[in-house]
Amino acid sequence: MMTNPLKPSADSLDWFEAGEVVFLSSTDDSRFYPPLDEPAALRAWLTGFAAAWSELPENSLAGDPAQMSDTVYSALLERLTHRPELAVRLLRMTEAGYRWIH
Repeated sequence: MMTNPLKPSADSLDWFEAGEVVFLSSTDDSRFYPPLDEPAALRAWLTGFAAAWSELPENSLAGDPAQMSDTVYSALLERLTHRPELAVRLLRMTEAGYRWIH
């Protein structure tokens, strides 16, 4: 459970769902972005973002650069062009995880 509740309407989302929302809608609403100092929130958000990217059918939204991306990394960079600190933090997390797994 995240410490900062997201309430875009009457519903409450968790960080996983917020990551999905950002990928699917390209919103810039700060309620949908995790705090930089909460690793659990960052992981959940990135997992939701990646899940939404991986489940998107090919050619679903041909005009959206993030949704046309060949990799989740390029989709992430496309969505986070206005949030460079978050992009760097997430990419560092994934790079460290990649090194640990391989």
